[in-house]
Amino acid sequence: MTAGHATAALPRLAGLPGPARQLRRIAEDLEGGFSCVWVLPDGLVASGQARELLEELLYDMPEVLRVPSSGQLDAPADIPFGGASQVPQFDPDTVIIDDYDDGFGGVWAQVTVPSPSVSERIAGQPRRPTLLERVGKEIGQITDPLGALTSPEAGCQPVIVVCGWQEPDSSDTARLLRSLSVSVKSAGLPRPRRPRALAVVRLTDLPDAVVDSLDMETTVVHWWWGTLSRLDTATVTATARPRSRSPIGKAGHGSAAAACHRIAEALREEVITQISGPDLNLAVCLSRDWDGVLTSLVSVLSVLSGDLRRPFPEALGRTAPVAVERPPLELRDFWAAGAIDFWDGQLRGPLASWAITRDGRSTADLDAMIWQAQSRVLLPLIDGARAELAALLPSAAVHGPVRLAEGYGPRGSGQGLVAGSRAAAVESLAAMEVGDIWAAVRAGQVLLPAGEVNRLKYLRLARNKLAHRCALDDGLARDLGRALVRP
Repeated sequence: MTAGHATAALPRLAGLPGPARQLRRIAEDLEGGFSCVWVLPDGLVASGQARELLEELLYDMPEVLRVPSSGQLDAPADIPFGGASQVPQFDPDTVIIDDYDDGFGGVWAQVTVPSPSVSERIAGQPRRPTLLERVGKEIGQITDPLGALTSPEAGCQPVIVVCGWQEPDSSDTARLLRSLSVSVKSAGLPRPRRPRALAVVRLTDLPDAVVDSLDMETTVVHWWWGTLSRLDTATVTATARPRSRSPIGKAGHGSAAAACHRIAEALREEVITQISGPDLNLAVCLSRDWDGVLTSLVSVLSVLSGDLRRPFPEALGRTAPVAVERPPLELRDFWAAGAIDFWDGQLRGPLASWAITRDGRSTADLDAMIWQAQSRVLLPLIDGARAELAALLPSAAVHGPVRLAEGYGPRGSGQGLVAGSRAAAVESLAAMEVGDIWAAVRAGQVLLPAGEVNRLKYLRLARNKLAHRCALDDGLARDLGRALVRP
């Protein structure tokens, strides 16, 4: 998935957890005797990343038959090309239909050496060798390559690798997949002894509906859909930050200033991850261009999104139920163009379709994503700070821990507490929430040092805002960062 911003230097996709997982699954299916169709969005092919992923997949594969593209070799010498002198002269008004469907497609799909098309013979142009002819030339069996590969005497069971975007005729790729499926089933070969095909294709590299109608007994389809996970985006974000001079200075990495800086960086990276979703290019650009200040985020996003206004099926919503393994039919053109993907259980569209209004303001969706990112980073830290404050309560309780637990402890904790049951009271106080501790302090039931009271104030403010699904502004986020770090 790509955005409307300048392309950034991306990491090796094969080194990320999500793509590596898909490569393993494809390799396992091929090893198990299945042919595979790997459907990729157009952008991965155009950027060259599809080729890199394919090379990674094939690196340790023992028997691979890479089919040359039709432009890399001539047609077999024993296949007649035909020319204008070899065919009757047609009336100029005659309508010639190259791809006429006579209802016997299933039969003709098994023909291994198709004849030259009518238009090619009329034009008198040299015919490019078909995909099956090129497979035959590679194995030295021009007339019946699939028969040779599936015969009991076949010496090897290669993976026939086809890059769909190099094939001038998409029906050639479909014919290979279907013919190979018929051949291996007719030969009765067990899966470990079957030749397999690996077709790496874009959506347009196969005829319509073919990808959904392949024989599931012999062929597995893998889509680049939901392949990238939160972990992938977080990994790219964390490694894309340009190296710069540390703002910590002489205070040292163990200081309170260093701890505050780490919290701010964690927030920045989580916000970038949440906003970018499957758009790794956006994650790299935000890591490079955004300093983590929320007031500048919209302006940075506006520059990165540019004038991109791709249509997006908003009625579905990003949280609408969608297929996990493949994009729904009505969304495939959007997916192929890099406009949508499935990420972290959500359907994610291009940045400009949801994050920024046309007058340059943040949308409710963008605010919600900032809140989600802040909650993921800050709530565990707030709870840790709450536990530190709760540990002070037994000694800070004005009338003792039992009275404090009975009046302000978790609901119901006072029941069963009798005079002198200090251990039960201490256990109850350890579970007190930030709001209850604040109420006890305000009522004069707890005496804490001024610094701890100040910490408690910001913990309560931040916890309440996050609990009400509101993002913290820059000022409160900075104050909270200081409150989370004990001097």
